[in-house]
Amino acid sequence: LLQVSSTKEMASRSTSAFGVSDINDKETTMEVLFEISKILNTGLNKQQLQILTDLCEMGVNPEALAKVVQQLKIRKQQQSNSNSHNHNHNNITSRNKQNDSNTNRMHRK
Repeated sequence: LLQVSSTKEMASRSTSAFGVSDINDKETTMEVLFEISKILNTGLNKQQLQILTDLCEMGVNPEALAKVVQQLKIRKQQQSNSNSHNHNHNNITSRNKQNDSNTNRMHRK
């Protein structure tokens, strides 16, 4: 697994390699990218966007990353739908059992 440092850690380490204005430019760039991400309704938070940006800077193909993100969103949605379906099924089953129990009590009286 890749371990990606936080923006602040990366900024503090890069002060020797870059000037202060370069760090500010990177932060400004990330803010702009995050605003674009929100406008496009990507659902990515700042940390996720930072990780994707860092991976691109390391040479990972942006199109491949986009496909991975899309697939992860699809899987998450499928899991959410599956959990929702199971939850609804369990509620219906519980209500049916409760109705059967109530019906049995009424017939006993």
